[in-house]
Amino acid sequence: MNDYQKIGVTLSAISVLFYGLGVVLFFDTGLISIASVLFTSSLFFILGFKRAARFFFSRRKLRASALFFGGFGLVLLRWPVLGTLVQAVGALWLFLSFIPIAMTFLRQVPVLGQLVDTSIVRRILRRLSAASGYLETNGGIGFEPKLPV
Repeated sequence: MNDYQKIGVTLSAISVLFYGLGVVLFFDTGLISIASVLFTSSLFFILGFKRAARFFFSRRKLRASALFFGGFGLVLLRWPVLGTLVQAVGALWLFLSFIPIAMTFLRQVPVLGQLVDTSIVRRILRRLSAASGYLETNGGIGFEPKLPV
């Protein structure tokens, strides 16, 4: 991990803190806006400019990116609740393909692995997997691997 990636991970952690504070303080527009800027810039630090631009503006992820940045625009227009929801949906669609990787990692963590293997979590992952397959075939966001649930 190089220095830029370390900066990106730090910015990402700070953005989570600002999102949390923004939600706790009744969807404070300023804090949520700062969190959005920090999160987006953290991806550019972690991935690099070219790879991040390809990630956001690839043909398969264009709708998800439009939702993500549209939600940010709604927050800037003083609609923080709606903007946060739209941005969360866009982020979910953007990062849906990373869920199997994260779940594989979480299954190896001692306490979290048992929580991930519960029936409720498996049902949610099965639905996400099915929804992502639908989106893949219908010009959606894309989802390579299917979860072995």
